Amino acid sequence: MSWRGSIDIKDRILSVLIYPIVVIFTRGLGLIGLVIFFALFAGVVRNPQVSHFLRYNTMQAILIDILFILYGMVLNLLLPLLGGSILSQILVTIGFFAPLGACLYSMVQSGLGRYAEIPTISDAAYSQVR
Repeated sequence: MSWRGSIDIKDRILSVLIYPIVVIFTRGLGLIGLVIFFALFAGVVRNPQVSHFLRYNTMQAILIDILFILYGMVLNLLLPLLGGSILSQILVTIGFFAPLGACLYSMVQSGLGRYAEIPTISDAAYSQVR
């Protein structure tokens, strides 16, 4: 990942806060969550006046959220087929801890002023904010 200049404390704090904002507000509020998603995408990710670090972290938070929303949809289709098996419990646990771990890792890296590198997700986020 190429660095785009120094990262000030304001960008670090906003980048740390963006992960819980995206995860909490886009999932729990229905249509309002969709509005927040588009507002963040149009107002932050696509705005060249916002620092690259903040745009990158916002896009990465959005992609993490989209990925695990899709995972949840697929899981909802599979759970009736799997019943109460151990495999279904494992898949549900992964659906909780994977996004939590990805967000916590990204928040710590953002707080330290580093770009969080999550395979494939980071590449997609970086390509959106060039």
